[in-house]
Amino acid sequence: MTYIISGLEFKTKKLLEAYAKDILYSGTLNEPVTGPDSAFMYDYFKKMHVEFDMKEGCGLQSIIRVIEPLYGKYRGFKLVRVDGSDTDISYILSNITKKNPLRDLKQAFRAAIEPQLNSFKLAQLAENPQMKCPFTSESLYYGHSHVDHHEPTFDQLVSTFIQMHSLDDVRINEIISQPADNQLLAELTDKYLKESFCEFHEKNAKLRLLSPLGNLSHAKTSTPL
Repeated sequence: MTYIISGLEFKTKKLLEAYAKDILYSGTLNEPVTGPDSAFMYDYFKKMHVEFDMKEGCGLQSIIRVIEPLYGKYRGFKLVRVDGSDTDISYILSNITKKNPLRDLKQAFRAAIEPQLNSFKLAQLAENPQMKCPFTSESLYYGHSHVDHHEPTFDQLVSTFIQMHSLDDVRINEIISQPADNQLLAELTDKYLKESFCEFHEKNAKLRLLSPLGNLSHAKTSTPL
């Protein structure tokens, strides 16, 4: 399928997204995207973002390059409306071209158990200050370590919980927060299910502490050193 954005033709979504990423990283942070790049990004969001009407709201004043606030590592776009209000907006096509209740639910579940993951990390590092990653032998400390779900994976835990509670797309949409300005991740609105998942996770998750490289590159394909 061919995609035409602001008069430019792209043979694949991968090439289209790469062009948007180049725009994101080519300019100055906290400054508006200008000229042809601004026109391109507006058309990109208008044609590709399933929730762009809500994001645009009363009308768009500017598109700004910012550091995304969730992890503070990567760049992202922010929309500023003509009334001065603003909102985040993703350019990642797998996230924006269609609604994905299961993805949103996983994000909400992940947010719910974040205190458990943080407590596990602190406890592990306090117990063994000289801890090293079993895959890369890197020294682990708070800012250089990831909590990994090891047999079962986080996705497997979520799938089991969904089956236990018979959650389909309709029910999922009822228990997660609806899109809102600057809401980076969906949140669970059903207190009972949130507490149930936290208890289920605490009972069944097998966690381990790895380096970022060990977690992202080695944990699924390698055995510990």
